[in-house]
Amino acid sequence: MKLKKKWILNTVTVSVTVLAIVVGGNRVLQMATAPPGSFESEEVENWRRFSSAGHRAGSSEATVVIVEFLDFTCPYCQEAALGLELLRNRYSADVAVVYRHLPSDRPNSLPAAVAAECATRFGRFMQFHDALMARPDAIAAKTWSEWAEQAGIPDTIAFVECMAETTGSPTIQRDTLAARELGVQATPTFLINNRMFEGYPGFDRLHDVVREAIRKSAGTDQSAERSRSDGRRQLPWGFESVWRISSLTHESLSAYTFSARNVDADAAGNVYLLDQTAQTVFVISPDGELLDSLGRTGGGPGEFGNAVALDVTTDSILAVLDYSGRLVRWRVPDGQLLDPVATKEIFNFGGLVRTLSDGLIATEMEASSGNRYAYHVTRSTSAGTERVFIGRMSPRNLFAPCGRSMSYPKLFEPRISWDYNNGMLAVAEDSLYVVHIFKEGTPPVRIERDVLPRPVTASMARRELGGRPIWAQITDQCGVTVHQILDGLGYSRYLQAVADVRVSPSGEIWALRAGTHDEPREIDVFSGTGEHLGTLPPDSPFPAAFAPPDRIVEIGHDELGPTLTAYRLSR
Repeated sequence: MKLKKKWILNTVTVSVTVLAIVVGGNRVLQMATAPPGSFESEEVENWRRFSSAGHRAGSSEATVVIVEFLDFTCPYCQEAALGLELLRNRYSADVAVVYRHLPSDRPNSLPAAVAAECATRFGRFMQFHDALMARPDAIAAKTWSEWAEQAGIPDTIAFVECMAETTGSPTIQRDTLAARELGVQATPTFLINNRMFEGYPGFDRLHDVVREAIRKSAGTDQSAERSRSDGRRQLPWGFESVWRISSLTHESLSAYTFSARNVDADAAGNVYLLDQTAQTVFVISPDGELLDSLGRTGGGPGEFGNAVALDVTTDSILAVLDYSGRLVRWRVPDGQLLDPVATKEIFNFGGLVRTLSDGLIATEMEASSGNRYAYHVTRSTSAGTERVFIGRMSPRNLFAPCGRSMSYPKLFEPRISWDYNNGMLAVAEDSLYVVHIFKEGTPPVRIERDVLPRPVTASMARRELGGRPIWAQITDQCGVTVHQILDGLGYSRYLQAVADVRVSPSGEIWALRAGTHDEPREIDVFSGTGEHLGTLPPDSPFPAAFAPPDRIVEIGHDELGPTLTAYRLSR
């Protein structure tokens, strides 16, 4: 059933006032969602006139323009916000979005629209839009100056003064008049080129409509494009387990050892495992035997203050990144200690590190206000430090029932996934199925697969989180439900499309699709030029490291706990 709201413009008392219609004493809600399979449209002849005004995000050359009439307090507008962002990013050359106001009589609706216009004076409309749409139910929980600060507005005093003087914003009045001319009766309403759609049908249906509009504007054949985009071939590859170790079967290993940034292999097939608890690197033979250990806590030669990641280069040098700003190095497998190398400071290393001849590539974690942060891929050399790839801020919120801070589930936040091998850097975007390949001396390659983002459901989140002891303990002791925890943390609406990437020694790109721990694992393999070679058999192991000549090393779990397993790959 569609829920509609009539909009009445009153230009006598103030420039814009939105009145509620009362039917039988009950207010009709000003939001709309289209039932699955519907999303009916009507044609608008002079549609370009309505897309020429408003707040535009996207290329001025885009052939498909989506005009959204929105209310910042509308729940379905929040649902649509991430979908529109995904479409803008997925079709950056073809799609632009124009945002236009249609406030209602809901509390904070008109003030939110006015605040967004004041943010525009500082060039921060989209940042303000994204901040409010992340939690429209919590608008009243902050002052407008606090929302302005979250959106990065530098002068919050001038912002508040702007709100006081622009109660009747002419921009809001213009947008409301345009909505009335079109006969818009609910938010969100979309004008997609010359077709008008009421309600948000979910991302899948909206994506279909936009994709069809792109095809029409480009004159492409739908069936041919679908064949190119969705074709899948299963690779006839097999994996045979060679050895497996765990922290419970080897008492010297900590359970916190097992992380992709802590594992690599040399040319002889020896595996190196950094135990961050013991601040020691363990050396494992090709047969799975613990051969040796390197390093210890301290500040002297071969010692770490705080070792955070390791890498084994193609010329057999083991480099361990110490948080103090140096690489502690050995030549392997003989274990000869080399002189350390100073590294330029990168704020808060948060993931992989790959060493270069004159520096390193690492994951940088940028902190922001409100317990939020973003991951970037950063190159640091003697020439300076630069961000190779920019991530986006996590939507997470601070949630501390009983005073105990909850960690955010990695599956439900944007994270940068990347790998570097033999001069090739592969970086996966944080929402779409896009992998960028950078190789010196050649143009960048962009891999795209027509794989739809997966909406995060409460049941999916519960399955992913329910088995973790810390969550179970807090729900028992603090009297909160898993659902309350998920709401409190503000988990993302869509799964990251590619959970991780690896570059093999031969230059293949392995891309792991995102999913919960209890779902079948899907891995795509691409050539270094971006050709899709095929998909591995379901639940194939995903490498934390490649161990020549024919092995991969995987981090996993069994009934005893975390594991490190070596597989022989047969093609």
